[in-house]
Amino acid sequence: MVTDGTGAVAWIDKTSLSAAALADGISIEGAGTSVSPFKVKDLGIVTTMIANANVTEEKLADDAVTTDKILNATILAEDIASPGMKKYW
Repeated sequence: MVTDGTGAVAWIDKTSLSAAALADGISIEGAGTSVSPFKVKDLGIVTTMIANANVTEEKLADDAVTTDKILNATILAEDIASPGMKKYW
């Protein structure tokens, strides 16, 4: 079973899952062996591959979001403080 780019699930013949078909050389590399396992290439996942609202807090490493990575004028006061916390400006 696989999913396509829209998330639709489909059954496929497992013989079509060759190393060449899986490791596209763009986002995935490796030969699918214990010596050369499949892996996502560094910077292999790009924005167009991620559906809206699918990067959640649980998926972010600690300290992964820094000031230089936040677009100016996109953070609101309610995004910064939790209920019951004081806001300091």
